[in-house]
Amino acid sequence: MQTENNNPFKPVGLKEMEELYKDLLGIRLNDNHPFSVKILNNLIIKLEIIIKKLNYNPRLPWYDIEKEVIDICKMDTSSNGVNIKLLFTTKFGVIDESRLSNLKISV
Repeated sequence: MQTENNNPFKPVGLKEMEELYKDLLGIRLNDNHPFSVKILNNLIIKLEIIIKKLNYNPRLPWYDIEKEVIDICKMDTSSNGVNIKLLFTTKFGVIDESRLSNLKISV
């Protein structure tokens, strides 16, 4: 089973999940280890933290935005890509200059 994701845009928490998978493989190889219960409990705690991070960490839907823009560009054959500038605002409507982002999409 392949656990490595070669996608450069990995979801938040995927790296930790891959590390956990490798740790679980190590446990299976050392079943007679005297500290296996403690190690297993530590892995469960790690997994719980990762799940919380994946559930509560707000993320921008980069992949969804990119997919929609690609679909729009395919309908308009005169364009071959776009550059989207994302502006983040505070709750008072002021643009937060430290959080500017660009999303370049080539079709």
